[in-house]
This record gives sequence, structure tokens and C-alpha cells, in this order.
Amino acid sequence: MTSLLNKILLIILLSLQVIVSGQVLDKDGIPNAPSPPRLINDFAEILSVPNKQSLEDKLLAFNDSTSTQISIVTVTTIGDYSIEDYAVRLGRKWQIGQKGKNNGILILVAKDDRKIDIEIGYGLESYVTDYDSKHIIDELILPAFKQSNYYKGLDDATNRLIAQLQGTYTADKRNDNNKWTILTIIIIVLLILIILSFFTSKTGGYSSTNTDSSGGWIWTTGGGSSSWSGGGNSSSFGGFGGGSFGGGGSSGSW
Repeated sequence: MTSLLNKILLIILLSLQVIVSGQVLDKDGIPNAPSPPRLINDFAEILSVPNKQSLEDKLLAFNDSTSTQISIVTVTTIGDYSIEDYAVRLGRKWQIGQKGKNNGILILVAKDDRKIDIEIGYGLESYVTDYDSKHIIDELILPAFKQSNYYKGLDDATNRLIAQLQGTYTADKRNDNNKWTILTIIIIVLLILIILSFFTSKTGGYSSTNTDSSGGWIWTTGGGSSSWSGGGNSSSFGGFGGGSFGGGGSSGSW
């Protein structure tokens, strides 16, 4: 009887969530993908309209430039689910990321449960590890959320993710190895220059031609944040592309 009553109460709670937020849930209580599609889906209404638009514009620009999709979803409650299970189910259902690349990231916030989860798509797990996700949550999201500053936490977290995916940010644990790698490269280059200089002096001259061309996008970063040039965002999000998730990421509570 108690179990039946709990199920009824959960159904009522989820139904109220649908009415308040306008979201549509499936039979398992997982929201359906929005129509029209958006990267920011604030069903729990914890963000102001300007803040939602600011995050949407930033993540849309990143999606347009890289095809990597970072999506933020907030819900009122996850019911009896663990935050990790709910997030994986949602990420797989919406298929965040590109098919074949699995380059999606989902940030899920459960407002009343006071829980946060970052899920990393298969294709990005080597770029954003569980360790990285944990530090983003502990260092950037939770301190801001404890002050009810949800926008700052999400804005800082997405900036860090973008910087890390661009290769302009690396976690502290990797710094020592990076220093040794750079030093090794410098030593090798100096040795090559010395050898070339020696042979040049012996042969009477040396010439070479090196051309390099590249294309794509250019980002300007600073302080862990990212910015794009090009006169603002004029495109719209075309929808998720068929990505999937395997449980990589981390979670926390505030």
C-alpha cells in the first residue's frame, strides 16, 4: 500500500512539473526533446530570460564551429532516479552530439533534489575525464549554486569545458608533465639547429622553403573563458545529431 501511494504521489509531482514548466515527459518520467530544439532547456526556471539567451548564444556558436554540442537541462526533480541514471537516459533519448562522433556533453540540474551531473559523450571522454568533470563541479558549479547563483555556475562551467576542448586549459595534475615535454622539445630543436648550423658552415649554405596553410575557426581565450568574433550569432540550433553516452562524467550536490 505504501509503495502504491509513493508511486501515485510521484506521478502527481511529475504531472505538476509538466504543467508548470511546459515540458512533456515519457512513461519513464524523462523529458521529451524540445520543439523547436534548444541547447538550454530550463524546465525548473532557475535562469532569467537574458541569462538563458546568453548561454544559448555561446553554446550555439561553439556547436556551429565545432559540431560539439553542450546542452544544459534543468528539472524540478528526478524522482526515484539517481542523478547519473536520469542524465544518461536523457542524453541517450535526446541523442546529444553527432552520430558517429558522440561529441555531446549534458549538464543536468535537479533543482529540488539539489543535484548536478555532467555527462560526457563517448567521443569526448579522452578530452574531458571524470577527474575534470569532478573539478568543474566542485570548483565552479557548487560554490555558485550554494549562493543560488545558478547562471554563474553554469556560465563558468561551460567556459571551462570549451577551453578544455580547445586545448587552452589543462588541469593542474598535468602541468608537471607538460613542462617536461616542452623542455624536451626545446632541447631537441636546439640540437637540430646546432647540427644544421654545423653542416651549413661546411657546405657553404643551406636553404629551405616551408609553406603552411590551414583553415577553420579561430578562438580568442582568456581567463578560462572563450569568445567568438564575427558580428554576433545569427543562426539557430538545428537539433541534436544522434550522439550517445556511456556514463562518463561526474556528479555532486549542494
